[in-house]
Amino acid sequence: MGQQLLVTLSGSPDSGTSTLSEMLANECGISIVNGGDIFREMAQNQEMTVAEFATGAEDCRSD
Repeated sequence: MGQQLLVTLSGSPDSGTSTLSEMLANECGISIVNGGDIFREMAQNQEMTVAEFATGAEDCRSD
């Protein structure tokens, strides 16, 4: 089996990382896994706002 390409982008909210990742995915024919989308989905599954979920995540991190 060949090697798999993995590209990680990071940046502040509204810094353009999602836009850049979409452009790269289209150009290179690769798929995207968006951490922000996953985080929002997890918050929704817990019937929490993103802010509430983030606070809970921070609380767990300090344990």
